[in-house]
Amino acid sequence: NAGLGGAIYTLNPASVATAAGARFEGNFAHEGGGAIFADEDATLRIEGGAFLGNTTDKMGGAVGTWYGRVELLGAEFRDNQANTGAVLHNGTGSTTIIQGGAFADNRAWRDGGALYSVAAQLTVHGATFSGNAAGLDGQGDTRGGAIVTYRSTVMVGASTFVNNRVVGSKGFGGGIGGNGTLTVVNSTFSGNSAERGGGIYYNRGAATVGSSTLAGNSASAGASLARETQASIMLVNSIAAGAPGATNCMNAVADGGGNVQSGDTTCLPGGPAAAALLGPLAMNGGSTATHALLPGSPAIDQGAGCTGGDQRGVRDAVGAPARYRLRRGARVHADGAWRRVRARKRRAVERRPAAHDLRRPWDAAGGCAGRRHRHAARGDGCGAGLGASGGDAAGAGVARSGVRADGAVAADRLCGAAAGPFRAGRRRQLAAGCTTCQGYTIAVAGSPGGHTPAYPPGRGGAPSRRLIRRA
Repeated sequence: NAGLGGAIYTLNPASVATAAGARFEGNFAHEGGGAIFADEDATLRIEGGAFLGNTTDKMGGAVGTWYGRVELLGAEFRDNQANTGAVLHNGTGSTTIIQGGAFADNRAWRDGGALYSVAAQLTVHGATFSGNAAGLDGQGDTRGGAIVTYRSTVMVGASTFVNNRVVGSKGFGGGIGGNGTLTVVNSTFSGNSAERGGGIYYNRGAATVGSSTLAGNSASAGASLARETQASIMLVNSIAAGAPGATNCMNAVADGGGNVQSGDTTCLPGGPAAAALLGPLAMNGGSTATHALLPGSPAIDQGAGCTGGDQRGVRDAVGAPARYRLRRGARVHADGAWRRVRARKRRAVERRPAAHDLRRPWDAAGGCAGRRHRHAARGDGCGAGLGASGGDAAGAGVARSGVRADGAVAADRLCGAAAGPFRAGRRRQLAAGCTTCQGYTIAVAGSPGGHTPAYPPGRGGAPSRRLIRRA
């Protein structure tokens, strides 16, 4: 029954409290921070562990901070409750960095089904928010099924928001709601709901949504995006595809180019609307779920300028010395069968994992803004709103070679160091057992006579391999 911090309270200026692999369950604080509260000038660092069923009568069901610094690194937060901010209260003057982790089934009676940030700095990268809810007191006028922001600067990258909701009348922002400055890059919003802004709602300030997918969200007004006239939303290289029959946007948004809208043209009046052709939400590579682009999606080949990473944490090499294509007649394993690649001149560049910087994760995540569509069929995740999927349905990156990949080859089954980088002017073989190299299905096993090998790539063994030749 503590006032602040049901289990731990820290106040000493410049102090650092670290909890690694700890489990906080069933703690309670009356004022805030059901499990932990970091007060003025204190730093709290959570490494892994779990926060389960912690509660507070007021703010921050699991963690609270005021003029402090909080780092949440790969922790699980489930079934926590609060009046505002069921997981975190990021109070005035605070800075919170979230890297990875899962936020599931947390509940707020008012705002912020998971995170509540007011006049503070908040950075989220590589996290999953699922099944969180706000507005459970039934009084209405509540915001942020997963995140609510008031007068804060919020950066969200490479994260997935699925089935979060604001319940009751005057509910705003099923995924994210509020005001201030918001940047969302390489993220996925799927199945979230609210009365206004199923995906994102903003009433004041400026929001930018780049290289992201908003699909299957629902609302009475603005299934994907909603803004009041005092707010601005910029959409860049993204997909806005609301649930069937829903109005896609409440008030038009600014068009940064390379976007695809599906269902209606309320987001970008005057622009075309086309079926987005997205696969179901699935693990297409990386640590968070995404919607893959299916063959024929209008998002394929639509963007330009990708220099950074996608939601999986994979990026194009900048200034790669050479480009390569499948050798004529090579065979690719897809759809459960071996299929011969047509003699098309399709190219693939070397890729390598992005080096994410915890201090500035939006830089690494935001590089795809601008070329989000262009390489979707090559499997590098920079297709419009691809957010991580890369390629068509499974992200195997073979669509440009005329071969579908609906799941037979996992997008994240990389050759890695075994294959080594490509070198200009030289032929390289793939490592045994690899179907993809640096994210591309570029060379495959198979005997010269065209017989199916005894050991399919990616499953061990040492099948014969074809070479990649320079385009």
